[in-house]
Amino acid sequence: MMNVAFKIPKNQLAGLYEWLAAVPLAGRESRERTKFLALLAEGIKELEADRLKIVDQYAELDPETQEKKKVVDNGKEHFVIPDDKQKEFSADIEALYAEDFVLDALEGNKTKILSVRDILLNTDYKFGPQEGDTPEQKFARIREAAQYDIWCTAFEAVSFDE
Repeated sequence: MMNVAFKIPKNQLAGLYEWLAAVPLAGRESRERTKFLALLAEGIKELEADRLKIVDQYAELDPETQEKKKVVDNGKEHFVIPDDKQKEFSADIEALYAEDFVLDALEGNKTKILSVRDILLNTDYKFGPQEGDTPEQKFARIREAAQYDIWCTAFEAVSFDE
């Protein structure tokens, strides 16, 4: 049997990071989770740098300042992508987020991966809609439950030579 790396689509990194960071833990589990989160944070940082490179490639420039044009929509700032470049931009962003974040199943990562796998697979956290949820909360919880399945599948696929 050979080692099989931990692989998860990059579009799952932020959700996994946020969920893991919010789980109350103590002792060794907490320390291993913190080490694993540091690895995820590096992946998120790299993903954001790659996203900004794509934005730089497609964003419209303000003719006066030669800076990328920005607009505020629903309180969030967005770069302006010209209509004729939207399709290519969207395709490049989708391809980036579909790429896998890979964490090699090496001895140095073994304890972190196995600890977080145990946390994830043995959680008491209730995924899915809860009674009394608003429609927005229901949607968010349904999305989180679907993500949980992806996360579990990624951890269950990891193996170490034993």
